[in-house]
Amino acid sequence: MGKGLFSNTQLKIWKELSFREKWYYIGTAILKFLKKYYLTIIFVVAAIVSCFFVSKENQTVEHYVNACNFKTILCLFILMLTVAALMNIKFFKRLSAAILRKIHSLRALVLILVFLPAVFALFITHDVSLLTFIPFTVVALEMAGQSNKLPKVLILQTLACNLSGTISPIGTLQNIYLWDYFSISGVEFIKSCWPIAIAGYGLIFILCLIEKNVDITPLQNVKRTLPIGKTVIYILMFILAIIAIFDFVKTPRLYWIIVPIVCVVILICDRSAYRTVNYQIPILFLAMFVLGANFQAIPAISNFLQKIMNYEFFVVVGSSQVLNNTTAIVLLAPFTTNIPNFLIASAVAKFGSPLTSTANQMVLTTYPSDLTRKVFVKWYLIAEVGFLAWLASVGLMIIYL
Repeated sequence: MGKGLFSNTQLKIWKELSFREKWYYIGTAILKFLKKYYLTIIFVVAAIVSCFFVSKENQTVEHYVNACNFKTILCLFILMLTVAALMNIKFFKRLSAAILRKIHSLRALVLILVFLPAVFALFITHDVSLLTFIPFTVVALEMAGQSNKLPKVLILQTLACNLSGTISPIGTLQNIYLWDYFSISGVEFIKSCWPIAIAGYGLIFILCLIEKNVDITPLQNVKRTLPIGKTVIYILMFILAIIAIFDFVKTPRLYWIIVPIVCVVILICDRSAYRTVNYQIPILFLAMFVLGANFQAIPAISNFLQKIMNYEFFVVVGSSQVLNNTTAIVLLAPFTTNIPNFLIASAVAKFGSPLTSTANQMVLTTYPSDLTRKVFVKWYLIAEVGFLAWLASVGLMIIYL
């Protein structure tokens, strides 16, 4: 193996390629990079371009430092880091496997596979929960001889995990931001969003109960013990990350103490966790913070957004279908005048278009079976639109009745 980025064999193959073949592979690599990071690239470029339209008195270091919510970025990072470390020791999968060994009926299996990830999504964010449980769901249904139920289970699983982001302050990336930006209590957050969550969970529960209650053979997974020492350490680090997000003590700010502790401990225990963290998320948030601050500093844009936010429910839900829910929330939050209504709109806006969240895009791109992909995509889109209509009606009743 060579000392550089490529092995000697790879370098030799590269030298043997023709000029045209080299440019083909370079172009392919660039396209893959753009496809993977297109959203981050768009917002980084937009943030940079918007700086040229800001008045000179606002083009200061202080303006951009104040624009960046460093608590959100740092807490997101250590949360992703501790979850990555727990995933590396298969903590979530082994815990889930232990639960599934007790299941004896198809209806119970469907209920557990749908709601177990939703429970985890309350604490580890909905996209991380889905990333953890999609492969596990495929294996569980195969072992139970119920692979034909995969489209239905994954659709309901995705909807349930997205719903967890409506009620948990740490259930989605944007909720962590809103929690700090609006400086509201957990009770206020849940009070605003619980009717949306109850309406959604209730409908999903009914759809699960429609499943035939046939007997299945309990899953016989090989019992594997978790490394006790690392498990305890990682759970403690996860708890510290949650404490940093809630930030009970304001002076000194707890997250400035907790973030270095978590980073050092994970570095010592599992360096590979750093390689699995999605670094484009902090970069994306930085770009959105700068872009949002510039929008506030550009009178034409600021005045326009203030006017249309009189119809904030429709603006938030509509823009999320095109921009992505997280992006719309971060950009529009500074212009809202009604926090409870804004939280309700942000909860409903998680559904509808596949673009609304990374979780939706991830499920569509990682669906494992080519044989049932068309069926899955068809019913997935119908379910998303139907859920949006159902929750939007609930949200509008809460706001206007």
